[in-house]
Amino acid sequence: MGRPSNAVPTYKLHMALDSALMALVNLELYSEAEQRIPFGAHQRFFSQLIREYFERGVLDLAPFAGCEPGAFVIRGSKVAVRMLERTLKGELPQ
Repeated sequence: MGRPSNAVPTYKLHMALDSALMALVNLELYSEAEQRIPFGAHQRFFSQLIREYFERGVLDLAPFAGCEPGAFVIRGSKVAVRMLERTLKGELPQ
């Protein structure tokens, strides 16, 4: 009898990353208490980053700062970015 299937199906992914970048990830995930990277730590780390990527908003401040596009770009939650943009456009009541 095998393990029960996950409530949320998973997808196996094989990829190659720059070794210096992977070293930073491994240092971040390493557990002194366990003297290793805990089981599932990479999956949790990359899953969190992917969720954050899709939940964030991006705003180029060029129209408000009088600079070249891309010179000042901010990222944050979609709600916070939307609120900042509305504030900069003067759309919010004072």
